[in-house]
Amino acid sequence: MHRKYIIFSAVCFVCFAFLLAFSCAKQESTEFDSFSEIKTHFENPPVEFHSAPLTVWNDKVTDEKVVEQIMKLHSQGIGGVLIHPRYGMITPYLTDEYFSLYKTAFDKVKELGMKMWIYDENGYPSGYAGGYVRDEIPEAAGKALVLRQYDVLPDNIEGEISVVLKKENSGYVDVTDRLGDEKSKSGKYYVYTLVSNLSNRYLDLLMKGVTEKFLEVTFEKGYKKYFGHEFGKMIPGSFQDEADISPLVNGAIKWTPDLYAEFEKMWGYDLRVHLPSLLEDVGEWKKNRHNYYAVLLHLFVERWAKVYYNYCEENNLKFTGHYWENWWPRPARCPDNMAMYQWAQMPGVDILDNVYSDDSRAQREKAQKMGRYGYQLLQVGNVRAVKELRSAANQMGYRRTLSETYGRSGWDLRFEDMKRIADWEYAVGVNFLNQHLFQMTLKGARKQDNPPSFYHQPYWQFYHYFENYTSRLSLVLSSGEQINKILVIEPTTSAWMYYAPPRRGRVVADLGTVESKTEKYLALGDDFQDFVTDLSKLHVDYDLGCEKIINDVGAVKNGKFVVGERTYDILVLPPGLENLNSTTAALLETYLNEGGKVISFVEPPKYIDGSETDRFSKLASEHAEKWLKSDRLNGQIAAELLASEGFQTVFEDKAGNKLYHHRRQLKDGEILFLANSDIEESIAGKIMVKGMSAYELNLFTGDISPYPAESKDGMLSMRFDLPPTGSLLLYISPTVSTSSVRDGEP
Repeated sequence: MHRKYIIFSAVCFVCFAFLLAFSCAKQESTEFDSFSEIKTHFENPPVEFHSAPLTVWNDKVTDEKVVEQIMKLHSQGIGGVLIHPRYGMITPYLTDEYFSLYKTAFDKVKELGMKMWIYDENGYPSGYAGGYVRDEIPEAAGKALVLRQYDVLPDNIEGEISVVLKKENSGYVDVTDRLGDEKSKSGKYYVYTLVSNLSNRYLDLLMKGVTEKFLEVTFEKGYKKYFGHEFGKMIPGSFQDEADISPLVNGAIKWTPDLYAEFEKMWGYDLRVHLPSLLEDVGEWKKNRHNYYAVLLHLFVERWAKVYYNYCEENNLKFTGHYWENWWPRPARCPDNMAMYQWAQMPGVDILDNVYSDDSRAQREKAQKMGRYGYQLLQVGNVRAVKELRSAANQMGYRRTLSETYGRSGWDLRFEDMKRIADWEYAVGVNFLNQHLFQMTLKGARKQDNPPSFYHQPYWQFYHYFENYTSRLSLVLSSGEQINKILVIEPTTSAWMYYAPPRRGRVVADLGTVESKTEKYLALGDDFQDFVTDLSKLHVDYDLGCEKIINDVGAVKNGKFVVGERTYDILVLPPGLENLNSTTAALLETYLNEGGKVISFVEPPKYIDGSETDRFSKLASEHAEKWLKSDRLNGQIAAELLASEGFQTVFEDKAGNKLYHHRRQLKDGEILFLANSDIEESIAGKIMVKGMSAYELNLFTGDISPYPAESKDGMLSMRFDLPPTGSLLLYISPTVSTSSVRDGEP
């Protein structure tokens, strides 16, 4: 009996040890779902909610400099470091010397109880591993298709020929395999040659095996070899920066070795004979452009984002960072940023500059005057960009969302500016702050590298006040869930139909300057930006819908439109939307048949997958009582159906033009955050929300106290008066107020 007891105890011990090891290996997670948990940690949030800035190595790195840098961050309460090799770093990247210095940083960070995020590149964009990937896979440099047109084919065509087309009647014939027969003949010839990417930093991330090689070089032979035992513990995750698929040549078409094969596999026809329609409005150009960018997106997701995501999942890391979200709707660098967020355990955005602007037209005109064709500089005030992030996170069940913030804001950035920017992006959907940046040195030209560098500022000794503010805000706005009942379909696939790269520059000089005749994609983008910004300013609670995510995790259940972990009562077709993908179209039809409601701010879409259809006009006619048309947001139909349940904001004297809000549902109440993003004007008004009592959470002091409110029929009415850049964080309780929050449950 005694022997059996010993054996039984030993087995239990082994099982316990296994379970303990397994639990320790899982990603550490601090998630709060109740106000009782929030108030316990509000004054002094756990380290996970403190910021983790870009901690730049841009010098000859030494142990002393590394320790000094980390101590400066720790002195002001910053919770993590994100060591960023950058312009000016003399120490060789990913060498034994580099990792020896990284070990010094690791040891100091661990000693201080901080976190250490991996920045996955030597500079940016991510994917080239400081040049090592191209060294091992030279063809990964990538190529682009460049067009030249001839009336007579020359005897010798310069460059590597990919496709030669001849215009015949209303179409094109591929004559690549019979060029000898075409010599000296007259006609309209389209010669597509391959131009190699000369930049060592921009690789073809659509090519099979490139991402795997990048991960092997950077992680398997690097960070994992040295620090893999801390993955998911002291090292929470990896940050990718601006991964990019741009052809990098004006007027060029993105190409990858199996582009034509993948296109035919997805769409069932040969792209080669339709290449002219990617640049000119010929043939079925809307369909072909749509299908082309759908293929690029598919490959970018499958061969970069999903591969990286799965690697992080297997190695207990969080994949974070950001893409080129500020170029939307231009698909050149990334066809659909929101689709990429599905494959990141903590998706992120980049919020540059220190000028609030929500006018994309003005920003684009400014950019064009600077010679940046079609480029949108919109950053602070770009509701669409942050809403994409928050919506995808809601739908995929990701609590945390990152923002790389303050880059290019200038040496004159003030605390007031920092607060205004952080409040705005937190109200729209961010809850983890990654400051840009903290430079090791300002020698020479480095001081001009997208300042500021925070601890080089005279205010540095006071930075902990702001750090405490944002860490508390991160804690609260990471708790519970944001649950919205309205889904706005983003018109990204509509923009694909109208985008053609501007054909300018040395490579195609023989063509002259031929601007795209399809500027409509920019107007489409402007209209949608305005629409979602107005929705937010009207305090409508909504999520955006990405058609790629809908394709993967969309469904209809009991008359509700479902995307992943979110269920929606109302579907909105916004300005600019002309196309829906076939999966979205099928779900929309099922949704209407099951009693779902659509509010359309456009005529019924005319395209499915870029091809003309009357399917939506028939649906709108068949379901006229459920397919509701509105031409403005403040119209009666829109105002009634888009009103948030149990929540209303009324302004005094004038509309709160730059007031934003964020609501989160807890098990025991609701969180409401208000932010005045106006740097000159105060905003006052009244909030009506379901509840019995309210408490203010003071982000500066960590105090929690009752907030004045009138209660009637289960609704609270509360006044607010926010100064320029002011904010207010409230907890709405479903129970009657008690005298103390510290000592007991409210």
